Amino acid sequence: MNLAFLYQLKSIASIALGLFGIGIIIGLHEFGHYLFARLFGVRAPSFSIGMGPKLISKKMWGTDFKISAIPLGGYVEIAGMAEIGQGEQKEAKALDKGSFQVKPYWQKALILMGGILFNFILAFIIFIGLYFTGMPKSLYLNPDDIQPIIKTTIVDKPAAIAQLQKGDVIRAINNEPTPNILNVLTLLPKYKNATISIIVDRNGQEFTKTITPDQNGKIGIEFKAAGYLTPQSFAQSIKNAWNLTIDLTKKTFQVFARLFRKRTTEGLGGPLMLVAQVMANAKEGLSVFLFLLAFISINLAFINLIPLPITDGGQLVFTTIEAIIRRPLPEKAVEAIHTISWMLVLALFAFLTFKDSKMLFWEKIKHLLGK
Repeated sequence: MNLAFLYQLKSIASIALGLFGIGIIIGLHEFGHYLFARLFGVRAPSFSIGMGPKLISKKMWGTDFKISAIPLGGYVEIAGMAEIGQGEQKEAKALDKGSFQVKPYWQKALILMGGILFNFILAFIIFIGLYFTGMPKSLYLNPDDIQPIIKTTIVDKPAAIAQLQKGDVIRAINNEPTPNILNVLTLLPKYKNATISIIVDRNGQEFTKTITPDQNGKIGIEFKAAGYLTPQSFAQSIKNAWNLTIDLTKKTFQVFARLFRKRTTEGLGGPLMLVAQVMANAKEGLSVFLFLLAFISINLAFINLIPLPITDGGQLVFTTIEAIIRRPLPEKAVEAIHTISWMLVLALFAFLTFKDSKMLFWEKIKHLLGK
């Protein structure tokens, strides 16, 4: 068995594990909706992990459970709820006792928030397990305890232009020592749009590179994490996991607030980048992979809290308005809002996929074309 075959086998396994991980996050989100719906006597005609043509299906407890071909998505169809792309929608207008529409407001709210709750619970449980067995060191947790070793450079960004490479260790910035990642992250923002010198250690040889951070003080690099924290007691693991879940939720809010405030997609990745990151972390070990899944789960929960028409938060806004005015909103208006929202989201996904493709594959394409 040659090394090339083993490498391909490992790559295939990473892809499979990555897609499986994404499926778990989406599946548990939808299961949260499903569980609260069934708890309150609301029918759920279908439950799908993935979108598009179904691969496997089995009907149980009145629900058609299926796994579909496209792993980036999923849904639970709920009787009395009309949602574009959520199954066949044969019972979307149901008004019997098993319909979402006839349930009290508090039950509707819990059904809508069930997915978000399960995403937070998933992240919390993963963090407990990681702290209990030894949390992998990461940029989020230990920037002052990790050597600044470059994991990758982003195409067309300052670091790539200056020919910094994977494995390079940043020893100093403008003659200020950088023994850890925190030093680098603290120094770079001081030199926005300014030319600086960076001392780099490559395979034991040091040399100096001239580089100009962008307007945000970034140079387009990702750092490699290494090592694990000391395993904690179960009680301490619960405490640490709770604090980390809250902290990452706050940081996620800050990131999205900055994106909306600056009205830019800079730093925002699409489905392709998500799959690439999950696959890359799958290759680095189970603990790192699980940490990323927990982080993505928190991000998915937060995105669904944003009151956009196609998110759980947006659905709750519509439901709250109907509870206040004590009548359904105009059906055609709601459908039009949902349709426009889906079109805008699909357009954003298409743009982000194009941007991700350029970042991930453009250099390889140019190399194949001999440019």
